[in-house]
Amino acid sequence: MYFNLNKITNPPDDETVDPVVQLNSNWQQINDKLAPFSEQPTTLINPPVGTEAFYPVGSSSVENSRIAVWSGTSWVRNLNPTAGISVWQPIDARPPVFPRANHLPVAQVDAFSRRVICSGGFVYNFNDVWPNSTIEITTDDAVGPELRPVNDFSYYQSSASPVTGSGSIFAGCLLWAAYTDLPTPHVAIKAKYQGTSALPGNNYINIDGFSWWY
Repeated sequence: MYFNLNKITNPPDDETVDPVVQLNSNWQQINDKLAPFSEQPTTLINPPVGTEAFYPVGSSSVENSRIAVWSGTSWVRNLNPTAGISVWQPIDARPPVFPRANHLPVAQVDAFSRRVICSGGFVYNFNDVWPNSTIEITTDDAVGPELRPVNDFSYYQSSASPVTGSGSIFAGCLLWAAYTDLPTPHVAIKAKYQGTSALPGNNYINIDGFSWWY
């Protein structure tokens, strides 16, 4: 990065210099040069896949410090894999799946062991029963491609809401994280409810303990 800074020459070589004006001009140029790195990048053309930049979204300090990663086709928000152990960050749900009240789905990245760790839960359309089909429960930009599981796939047997009724002895959920490049490169988290469906209003699945190595 090149800075064309104004050079201040002290009197008597330049007796008309105004240090305040000169310093303000220099600070303005530094600010202009660094501005693209504190907002959604618009001037970087086809950077290498995995290039990171700050991506302000919303007005909260948490949102404004999130990272965008170039997927090869677009800038996407996702978990930051560069820190040692990241703070817990929300996982965006894909409707008709929504976060479970008081058990919001979150994840953190342990870069030391190259591991993603999840916690929280989801419900299906607030009050509907979980279908027994496979459902992608996260959005395309919830988990970036740089966190793709080893061998592109990892699964986990998780718990689900209790079932009711005669003969109801089992309810669970099979979770897996899988890398996909459709419609854009990302890690999809999918779920398949197993067992007898819970009554409406008590239909959650948990992702506590779900993790994978990347």
